[in-house]
Amino acid sequence: MKRYHDMVELLEAVEGNIESLKKSYEAAKCDEEQKAVLRPLVKSSMEHLRSVLEYSAQDIWDSITLKVKSCISLMGKKSLFSRNKQRGICQDCAKRNQKCSR
Repeated sequence: MKRYHDMVELLEAVEGNIESLKKSYEAAKCDEEQKAVLRPLVKSSMEHLRSVLEYSAQDIWDSITLKVKSCISLMGKKSLFSRNKQRGICQDCAKRNQKCSR
């Protein structure tokens, strides 16, 4: 819940944007110029909502994982496929813990 206050702040901004959009919606039905003015407001509201979802996902991930995050390069860490390949084990044989005969 580290990001809770940021999420609340973003949701309040979106709520304010929605209220102003409701007020401007009727005028925008007939006025093309008004539609163009509302587009950035709609886009920023959607970006705020996306950020809230991302913050939520990060908090959930942090709460269910007990791993200590470390800075390991993806290229520096060998994949399971590479390790098995070096040992001569294909994926099917790895599931059965056998040496590959291929």
